[in-house]
Amino acid sequence: MYPVRGPMEIFTDTERVMDARRSVIRLHLNRCPQAEVLQSLAREYNIEPLDERFVAEHDDLCIRCGRCVRACEALGNNCLGFAGRGWDRIIVPPFNEPPVGCLGCASCAEVCPTGAIKVREEGEYL
Repeated sequence: MYPVRGPMEIFTDTERVMDARRSVIRLHLNRCPQAEVLQSLAREYNIEPLDERFVAEHDDLCIRCGRCVRACEALGNNCLGFAGRGWDRIIVPPFNEPPVGCLGCASCAEVCPTGAIKVREEGEYL
């Protein structure tokens, strides 16, 4: 957002940075405890068991990061978007109808960090 003016030193392994990472991983893990990538990160950062106050009541793998929405938008398709707020926030196609503009490029599945989006090949290809 801001241009860098002159030399800069960036620290990526300070205690403050590690605490921030642990907090974010903990929140994502509470949202999707079955996501393998988050379980791996929890082991790597020695994150304690889940805090029951923040566990989501759904069983999908989506952590609502929005990477799929941004990937689809970057290609000009705009087939995915957010609906709802807070814990009820979900990612859906416009009007929750099958997206007409979807090309089947699978960019949404490619950028998904938890594997929540699966690609299913059907029909014939040109």
